[in-house]
Amino acid sequence: MHDLLAEDAPVAIAVCAIRSDSYEQLQEAKSLESVRKIVFDLSPMPKGSYVEVIKGPALRMNASSRPLKIEDTLVDALLVDIEEGGAKDALPLLAFTLERLYVEHGGDGHLTLSAYRRLNGIKGAIEAAVETCLQGSRQGCGDT
Repeated sequence: MHDLLAEDAPVAIAVCAIRSDSYEQLQEAKSLESVRKIVFDLSPMPKGSYVEVIKGPALRMNASSRPLKIEDTLVDALLVDIEEGGAKDALPLLAFTLERLYVEHGGDGHLTLSAYRRLNGIKGAIEAAVETCLQGSRQGCGDT
């Protein structure tokens, strides 16, 4: 890959998304010294835009044969939990939690605050997934 990227007219272009607190490691990687880098800075999401992140996918599904409704009280609870967590890493945490909600409780086309509470919020959704993985590893089915 290095050889493809290091040419004056590269055969390939690689896109790497990395958090700013890890960028120094990428800059100092010896294997990438001769590769030209173009930095594209993505600013943090503006406050208030997380509503669209939460509701947006459901709005797209409304035009499908499987519409999805997200309770406004669920959106409010997610926003509070994000703010309490300092909004750091909010996007992957939201994506993970909403996926769990959808898979476990969205079969009827509704994502509700009560289902979110049963997951014990964002933290509970992550803890349950970790526990499931650990149990799978102990049983020999999490090794793939």
